[in-house]
Order: sequence, then structure tokens, then C-alpha cells
Amino acid sequence: MTRTELERIYYLKKELVMWQERLADLQADIALGTKTLDGMPRSATNGITKPTEDKAIRLQEVAKIIEGKIGEIQYAISEVDEYIMGIDDPLVRLILHCRCCRLMKWEEVADQLGTEYTAEAARQIYHRFIKDLPK
Repeated sequence: MTRTELERIYYLKKELVMWQERLADLQADIALGTKTLDGMPRSATNGITKPTEDKAIRLQEVAKIIEGKIGEIQYAISEVDEYIMGIDDPLVRLILHCRCCRLMKWEEVADQLGTEYTAEAARQIYHRFIKDLPK
């Protein structure tokens, strides 16, 4: 496993949040509706598509993208977990799982380790381990 693969979940989750925000924006846009205030008459047969239908189609597309991203994240987590389980040191396993799979902050990782470890100590253990991994 490479460093990039180990830390990939972080960026996948950021991307998921981006798409979820896009979905929420589309839902709000549909709920508010769009009104044309130019005073020109509109006809269903004038060849102009209906904006609400276009938004609904885009909403479905974004929802499918989100489903795909969730699946991609789940697969990446399973790959990282499988790799982590092969590490001999239980302390390193715990740190890697907390940081790479659960995306905890260093203070949260230290809390998981117990009172004898600080956030800086957890960070140093992590970086000492991943420095030997290929990029």
C-alpha cells in the first residue's frame, strides 16, 4: 500500500461532501422554483425545455454520483482496513485506523490511545510509519 492509497479516503469523503452540498443546492432550487419575470408569454410547445424537469434530472444524476462515491469510500475503507490488519504493532494499527478510516483529528486519536499519549506523539508515530511507504 502507498501513502496516497492510505490517505485517499480523506479526499473521497471531501468529494462526497461537495456532491452532497450540490444535491442540497439543487433541492433548494427546485423547492423555491424559478419564475421568469420578463413578462413574455410562455408556451409548452415553443421548444424550450422545462427548467424544473432539467433540475429534477440533474438531481437524479447527482444522487447517483453520491451513491457511487459512498460505494467507492466503502471499498477504499475495506482495502485500508485489510492492509492495517496486516501490521504487527497494535498501536500503529489503532492510530492508522483512527486517522485514515475514521478521519479523526490528532487530539481525537490521542484520546483513543489513552492518557499516556498526546496528539503530537500519535502524529509522530503515524509519520514514522508512513515515511517508509512508497508514495
